[in-house]
Amino acid sequence: ILKAGGVLVYDSSTVKLPEGAAKDHYVYGLPASDLANHLGDLRAANTVMLGAIAAVMADNFLDDADKANLDTAMIEAVREMFAKKAKAADINIEAYRTGKEKIEFKSVPRA
Repeated sequence: ILKAGGVLVYDSSTVKLPEGAAKDHYVYGLPASDLANHLGDLRAANTVMLGAIAAVMADNFLDDADKANLDTAMIEAVREMFAKKAKAADINIEAYRTGKEKIEFKSVPRA
């Protein structure tokens, strides 16, 4: 269970925002599955979400040096994981960047 004041990031193309979630949480949404389909591979939806979470972290919790390091580490990890599948690596890197760009702030907790 997410504590009051917690951060909720959800795939708005497959999940309806839970009733009352916007009351007690910082809520961000993006249509990750739709975006992944647009990129050509629904399996990349998880990486779209990872990019969205990275954006939330960068905006709220990281200094400039850590922001740059996070992106570099993510891209290097994808390249390493898909070393023998260049197309999959490219799709997942684009998915990560798309998630970072397309995330939308939905609400802030209300007192």
